Order: sequence, then structure tokens, then C-alpha cells
Amino acid sequence: MRKTAALCVIVLVVGAVLAAGCVSAAKRKDAEREKDPQYQYEKGVVCMQYGMVDEALKYLQAALLLNPRHALALNLQGLAFMMKGGLPEAIKSFEAALAVDPAFSEAHNNLGTAFQEANRLEDAEESFRKAYGFDENYNASYNLAKIAFTKGRLDDALDWIQKSIAKYNRSVMAFNLQGLIFQGLERYEEAVSSYQQALRIAPGELNVQYNVGVAYFLKRDYPRAKDIFTKILDELVRNPKAGSDDLRSRVQDALKKLEGR
Repeated sequence: MRKTAALCVIVLVVGAVLAAGCVSAAKRKDAEREKDPQYQYEKGVVCMQYGMVDEALKYLQAALLLNPRHALALNLQGLAFMMKGGLPEAIKSFEAALAVDPAFSEAHNNLGTAFQEANRLEDAEESFRKAYGFDENYNASYNLAKIAFTKGRLDDALDWIQKSIAKYNRSVMAFNLQGLIFQGLERYEEAVSSYQQALRIAPGELNVQYNVGVAYFLKRDYPRAKDIFTKILDELVRNPKAGSDDLRSRVQDALKKLEGR
């Protein structure tokens, strides 16, 4: 009995020592990870995914204290600043990321977006072109299409949006913009086809459905246009949160124009 009791004591002591060693090793590992800029950056990424922008900035700034040349952290910090409305700080962060990695296409695209919001349109277009030039960035070609469309350069806009879709064909916004461009070119069948491609990705997108109705109206298929607008209005009555007041107003105006046709 005494030997058994002694063995139990030894086992318990050894177990306690091993457990203490494991805890100590875990603490050392945690301490080492806290000094890793990539680890801090990854925590910032998670916070951004959950919309915790201020918390993300803390981790990103910790990463940059450890490595001021961490391009990914600089880029994400720029996005965080943009979400908080700090355009000058965002531009500075994106430019710092590009000083580290001049071929970082997403940082060029983000810089272009920041320039656009700051109403520096020529700088924005230049940044988008650089982004596209490095890896045919589909966000950049979409943004270039949007700029060209806004300026009335419809052929140029169509070229850019088709480049964007060729690289990534699951963007509702890209197919919708392509539809608007075709509509501006009076190519209504192609406009409808593009909107329908957008709706295959997001069937409940009422703004795209409205654009389909407009395309049918412009090609003078008034019965089909009226049917589409009526269905949208019915959905907005059933579910007021499905669309904005502006959409409801536009649909009602369209139905008034169709009265008597």
C-alpha cells in the first residue's frame, strides 16, 4: 500500500510538472506570436470581416510597429481609414503600401477609389489603369468602365466592362453596368440579356429588375415593361425593406408613363 501511495504521489508530481511546462510553453508561443507582424495583420483581417474597424486599426498599427514595410497591413489600414471617412490617411497608407510593393495591383485599385472619393478623377483613372496593367485586375477594369460610362465614352466603357467580366463573371454590378452601357448604345436586346445574367446571380435584386423594365420600355415593349414594374411595386408593398424609397418612386413614375399605352 505504501509503495502504491508513493507511486501515485510521484505520478501526480510528474503530471503537475508536465502541465506547468505545457502552460509555460503555450505562454511562450503566444508571446512569440504577438511579436509577429503577420499574426497582428491576420487579427486585423478578422476584425475587418466583422466590421470592427477601430479594433482592426489597433492590430494593423501593431503590425506596422513591428514591420513598417508590411504592404498588406498598409493596404488594409488604408481601407479601414476609408471606412471611417479618413481619405487623406487612406491615400497615405495606400501610397506607403505601393512604395513597398509597386506591383501591388489591389493597392493601386484602392488608391484609385480613394482618389475618386476625393474628386481627384484623373489621379483615380491613372491608378486604375496601373492596377489593370499589372494583373488585369477586374475591379480596376470595372472602375475604368464606370468612369468612361459617366463621361459618356460608351464604346470605351463597353471595352473595359467586358474585360472585367472576362476575368470574373460572377459580379452583379458588372453585368448591370454592362446592361446600362448597352442601353446607352440603344442595343436593348443585349442590355436585357446582360441584366438577366445579373439576375441569375442575384434573382431578388430589384434595382436590376427595374433596369430590365426600363430596357423593355425603351424598345417599346410596353406590356412587358408594365408587367415588370407592377411586380416590383407589389414586392415593395409586401416587403418595404426590399428596396429604397427612391426605387419605389421611380417604379411609380414608370407606371404612370405607361398608363394608356
